[in-house]
Amino acid sequence: MKTNSTFGVIFFTRLNSKKTDQALIFVRITVNGKRSEISLKRNVSQKLWDKNKGKVKGNSHEARALNNYIQQVQNKLYDSYVKLQNEGKLITVFTLKSRYLGMDEQHKTLLQLVSYHNKTMKTILKPGTLKICQNLIALKTLTRY
Repeated sequence: MKTNSTFGVIFFTRLNSKKTDQALIFVRITVNGKRSEISLKRNVSQKLWDKNKGKVKGNSHEARALNNYIQQVQNKLYDSYVKLQNEGKLITVFTLKSRYLGMDEQHKTLLQLVSYHNKTMKTILKPGTLKICQNLIALKTLTRY
């Protein structure tokens, strides 16, 4: 499959403050030359960070845990990219970041699901049963706020 978009993921750090050695870990997503950054909300000592590999140096429990987390983030970003490709959607930094963060999907509320149920089951359910479902919706909308 031929694609016209470029995609890249790198991990880097930024110092929290000049007083400490701790740095925040970020991931930079690049699509067609446009960049966006996401904080991983994890800290690492600047001495332990390998800039070339984008990972933590060492074999300690903390280093292995951070490197595993970084690998999971990278895998999830690549999976999001592939899913967007397979769905035939336009791949931009914004769509990829939204998909990774889980903000691109439309979630339904319980009230919307019950309304959908009532519309689709109107011809199947008996009037008494449907009346109970409609009363539940009315009760839910009254107690909503």
